[in-house]
Amino acid sequence: MENEYASGDPAHITTLRQMVTARGMVAPYYSVTANSVFEKDTAIPLQGSYCYRGWETGAGTEPVSGFIYGSDEWTANTDTGGAMYDTLDYPRGFCELGTGSPMRGRDRFLVERRFVVAQAYDSVGRGANYLGYYMFHGGTQVADLSGSWPLTYDFQAPLGEFGRTRDSYRHYRRLHTFVTTCSAELVRTRISRDPGQLMDPGQTRRLRYIGRFDAAGRGFVFVNNTQRNVTMPARSDVQVQIKTAGGTVTLPAAPLTMPPDRSNVFPVMTDLNGVDLRWATVEPLARLAGDDLPTWVYWAPDWTDRSLAFGKSVTLTNEWGSATQKVVGNELIATAPAGQRTSLLVRPSGSKTPCARIIVLTEAESLNAAVVPLNGNDRLIIAATGQVTGVQPAVRFTAPAGAQITADIFPTGGLAPGTGWKAVAAGMPFGRYSYQLAAGPAAPQITGAAGGRWRIDGGDPARLADLAEAQVVLDYRGGDATLLAGGTAVSNDLYHGETWTIDLKNLDRSALADLTLQVSAWDSAITGVTPPAGPTPNLAGWTWNPVREAAWA
Repeated sequence: MENEYASGDPAHITTLRQMVTARGMVAPYYSVTANSVFEKDTAIPLQGSYCYRGWETGAGTEPVSGFIYGSDEWTANTDTGGAMYDTLDYPRGFCELGTGSPMRGRDRFLVERRFVVAQAYDSVGRGANYLGYYMFHGGTQVADLSGSWPLTYDFQAPLGEFGRTRDSYRHYRRLHTFVTTCSAELVRTRISRDPGQLMDPGQTRRLRYIGRFDAAGRGFVFVNNTQRNVTMPARSDVQVQIKTAGGTVTLPAAPLTMPPDRSNVFPVMTDLNGVDLRWATVEPLARLAGDDLPTWVYWAPDWTDRSLAFGKSVTLTNEWGSATQKVVGNELIATAPAGQRTSLLVRPSGSKTPCARIIVLTEAESLNAAVVPLNGNDRLIIAATGQVTGVQPAVRFTAPAGAQITADIFPTGGLAPGTGWKAVAAGMPFGRYSYQLAAGPAAPQITGAAGGRWRIDGGDPARLADLAEAQVVLDYRGGDATLLAGGTAVSNDLYHGETWTIDLKNLDRSALADLTLQVSAWDSAITGVTPPAGPTPNLAGWTWNPVREAAWA
């Protein structure tokens, strides 16, 4: 209902709520940004957290909160001058998890995925069940209304101004898949902190970790070794003890070494339909009903030993892959093979019938995985080529024109692929399907002109009509670049070390008829990034990337 209402009459928020409900906007709950004053129980305060701060030089050069599992009070005092409410009175959620930040003038920076995604892990670890972002999809400002900011509001977001999919998108999706499919387990939990926690974002002396457990001691341990503006060392002390009413769980059996720039979450005492997974060093991705067995899907981080620990009486059978087993103390520990997908069937003591299935994906597979509703079931799709880009009115995949989309799908019962999809061999319990996309149209013509200008001739717009995207990736060298249509600026880009991806499908016929790229010379006053190599202004190269779409049905 309101944004950053940090001073004034708290009754203002109450009046807003009365106004919106009187006009029929009745919702399950109402929210304001957490740095607002409001009367108790009028709204839920939703927090914000940015590790890149475009309003500061270099997007901020000091260590910031969002990486140490800080309390709401500490974070508020650090970031916004203090909490405006009793943080224990409200559920924890976010409306502004910063995925990047805008730039302006000569101050530049390159957003790195490892930092922004680690901040989202931190948010879930310290109790958030509601993740809202700013910006998840970049955009373009309205001409003459952007003030001192440029036209582009790309934000270096997971989905860029022209729809560019950055690396952060897949990492966010992986975390979101866990949060949504395992929500029943998450919402029952409460925070359990490291008793020796150091509330100092610059500290490198102590392992950063936090737990979320329910009353029975079931839950998750979050571990982080990432901090923007701090060089983090490898940690050889990754081992946590969880003391519950039912006993102590030690995760893992022996300490592991965690490289810098990693953030992970591990399960503790997960109820696999009657059998306890005591702990694991694989990260939860999804929980699915499956066709015949409830299924838990995990993925193996590149630095762990890929272990899953059970009580000694449990029986594990390889359904696919070659996981090994050994007894250590009072635990049966299975180890998934490195670099291979694994499927295990779990049986309780004395039973001949499996009660659950465990699937362990490789890290690379997890970044290509999505859970979507398909043919009446929630299914796990691993798109080795292309990616899932939509679910309504049908599940859709995109990939470069001319490519063959390959998708592994679980569970397989009731799958009904549409025209063009072909079933191919796959490892149990997945089905594999492929789809051959048609080739794309010829590349546009880009020709140089005087004064740092290049004309982009896309040809007849009709030839782009059946493309999902018509990307042109521009490797320009200069201080900034502007896209002009008929001499009028459509958007621009401030050089920050990335190529600039535009999408001709985003432009109307009149814009395509007279499209020009203008690049400025490098300005030695620009800070924050390494100057581009070679002379400026220059278009060092460009790539044509037409993208097609295939619907499942």
